[in-house]
Amino acid sequence: MKKLSLFIFSSIFALIILGTCVEAAEINVDKMTPTEAPNIFYDKEIGGYYDVNSGGYIEVFEVKGGEVIGKVDMEDYVKRQASIPNLKKVDSTFQENKVEKSPIVIAAPTVWYRYTESSNHNGIQYGSRASIIQKNPGPGNDTFTISYSYTQGHSFSVSLNTPEKSAIKGSVGYTWQDSASITGSHSMTIPAGYQGYWRFDPRVRISNGIVRQYTHGVNTGSKNVKVIYPVKVGKFLDGELVAVKIPL
Repeated sequence: MKKLSLFIFSSIFALIILGTCVEAAEINVDKMTPTEAPNIFYDKEIGGYYDVNSGGYIEVFEVKGGEVIGKVDMEDYVKRQASIPNLKKVDSTFQENKVEKSPIVIAAPTVWYRYTESSNHNGIQYGSRASIIQKNPGPGNDTFTISYSYTQGHSFSVSLNTPEKSAIKGSVGYTWQDSASITGSHSMTIPAGYQGYWRFDPRVRISNGIVRQYTHGVNTGSKNVKVIYPVKVGKFLDGELVAVKIPL
């Protein structure tokens, strides 16, 4: 009888501990300190940064050459997000384009295209979940090695035909990538009462310019274009690996 009572007491105690862990992890932005970035708040109690866009606490790691090379200082990350926020993942003005294996450079002998680039710079684009969701009901914190995989394609801001796309690719030169991928794994410590996953934010290049059509050498049309395409370091997609941790 004593053993049964002890078992029941232990079970109730464990449930209370688990419940306390989950309750302590509840998110209340009003109690947090705003940062320079409108979507990021600092939670003094937990000692972590909460990202409204992700709906969870985040840690950021820099990825180059297919490897995680180090953790990004969150104060620096916040400052960057405040001045140069990540590009949105979904933009209705952009159309994803599949890789074209055999592009036609010239549609006809009398018609050809030229792309004049006005600017080209690097940026980071919001990605999406790149791993499974790992849950940790508790009672203690736990560290998991979680695999991730992500592919980034290219996009154009306006509808283009094959020769127009080829003119753009030829103009931006060796930096052009139709698509790039990355696959790897990294450890993540998940607090009790939380679930975590990896999000990959790819590094991209943004080219702005005008693609012009010439017929018999005469300019017969033009389009203002913004192009986004992935950046590779070696064989792999470059970018940032973001740990997102959300209460269960």
